[in-house]
Formats: sequence, C-alpha cells, structure tokens
Amino acid sequence: MKLLILVTGCFLFAASHAQQADTIKYSVVNAGKITGIQTIFNEKANDYYYHFEYNDRGRGPSINTHIKTNEKGIIVLQEVSGIDYFKNKVQEKFEVKNGKATWKNKFENETTVFNGQLYSSINGTPGEAELLYKILMAQPANKIAVLPSGNISFKKVKEMPVVDEKNNQLAVQLIGFSGLGGPPSYTWYTADGHYFASLSDWSSIILKGFEKNIEPLLTIQKEIEKKFYTNLAQTITEKINTGIAIKNVTVFNAGEGSTFANATVLIKNDRIEKTGNSLYTPIPAGYKIIDGTGKFLMPGLWEMHGHFFMENGPLMMA
Repeated sequence: MKLLILVTGCFLFAASHAQQADTIKYSVVNAGKITGIQTIFNEKANDYYYHFEYNDRGRGPSINTHIKTNEKGIIVLQEVSGIDYFKNKVQEKFEVKNGKATWKNKFENETTVFNGQLYSSINGTPGEAELLYKILMAQPANKIAVLPSGNISFKKVKEMPVVDEKNNQLAVQLIGFSGLGGPPSYTWYTADGHYFASLSDWSSIILKGFEKNIEPLLTIQKEIEKKFYTNLAQTITEKINTGIAIKNVTVFNAGEGSTFANATVLIKNDRIEKTGNSLYTPIPAGYKIIDGTGKFLMPGLWEMHGHFFMENGPLMMA
C-alpha cells in the first residue's frame, strides 16, 4: 500500500512551519544507525504537519505533508512536497471542494464524486498512518474506500509493553492493514492510537528514545508476517499427483534461440517429460490440462540486482 510502505526521515522543516513545542520526533534507523528524523505536529485542530528525511549514501527523500480534516475527521486537503529518494521533485495534492475530490501526482490527475474516500498518497510520510488508523476507527466495520479504487481495513494482531532509554514503559499494539491487494501491511501504534513505529529489515522509523526496541519488535512482526505466507502457500498450492499438460502454447527453445508454436508440454514429478506438436502429442489420462493458447512458455528469468521485498512475491506470481 502506497501510504504504508514508505520509509523514513532527518529533521529540516520549512521556515514557514516552525517546530512546535508539542512536536513528536521519530528516529529513522538504517543498519543500526540513526540516519534521519520524522516529525509530527498539529498547528491547530484538524490541521496536521509531517516531515521526514534521511540520508542513504547521498540519496534519500525530504518530504513535507500538510493535511486538513473536516469536522468529521475526514481528510479534505492533503499536500505533499519536497524531493523523493532519487532527489526528484515531489508535488502532490488531494482536495475536496463542492462534493468533488480532485487529486494530482506524478501518475494521476483525476476527479470524482467525494463520498468520504481516503486518498492514498504516493510520496507521503509514514507518520500519516496515524490519521489512517484514527479515521478507520470511526468507520462502520473499520473499513473505508480508497481513491482511486479499493478498500482498506485493519486488524489488531499484537499488544505488548516497551520501555524507552530512560526505562519509561509504554503499551504498544501492532495493526495489520488489508484490502489494497497483496499481504497485510503492519504498523505499530501506542495503545491510545498514536503512530509509534514502522519496522523492516532495511529501514525502521520509531518514536525517539525507543530505538532499542526495533530488533525485538521486528522479530515479533516477522513471525506474524510469516504466518500469512505459510497459510497462503498451504491454501493456494495445488498438488498434482498425476501430471500437468500445457497445450497449444508457444515454447521458447533457449538452447537454439527459436520458438515452437502450437506445442504441448507434459510435466510429471517436477520434470518436463515430453514436448511436441499439440496435434500429435496425446495427453495421458488424469493429467491437469492448462490451455496455453496465445501464451508464451519459457524458462524462468532471474533478476540479478533487484530490491525486492517479501510482499512482492505473491503479487509477482499472481
């Protein structure tokens, strides 16, 4: 999910929005080192400001977000500006006027009837997840429609105490967000619903002073994430005890650099046992038949330098 998978933050706020006394600070931690800060503050009721930036070997974003909500707590203005990880300019805006929702980013420039939907920003800050949780808590069945499409809901999966560097205790909870496709996305909150942390192997954001909790909390989170994939593998995997026949497919012969159209490929015990013209290659009884008409069959390819995460797997396979 665009809103939740973003990572990061070092404090450098625009001069027009001076740091408030009640500013909440978060550390951005990469490979055990603090590389940035995220900040959150309210200038007034229903008026929220977020900033995050971090340094990753000279790369890294510097993002400011300003959000306004209406009297019902629904977002009616969301402005995102700054630079992204590769130092490209970011200018993103969502606004509600006269019953219409309009949003513009580097991919979209759309308008639709507004029925309280949530805009999911592309380059927003991780701390905006606090408002997401607050809005969902107020929705029937804790579910809300998202622009441009889809719905998002949440489930509480873990509660536990943590202590900061001064040994002050704080109750936190792990929330899993679902509904936008792919596996759940997890974020840590305090017991009263404030954003606490976003954790991953690569980069983590956590309330300042609680950095020592990253490793134990991430271990718990990864165990919960693992259950999703284990269950997915058990429920969607089809075990074929006989064999598989892919018929009417175009086969790529890697050894010769050629293609063979209208082919049938027979597979048994995880090995290709025969390939031939579909007209002359009988399919044994009991084989699982897959129609490859209009499709292309080739050996698997390997991405030798890709920054992939576990959640990419099911989406790629789908």
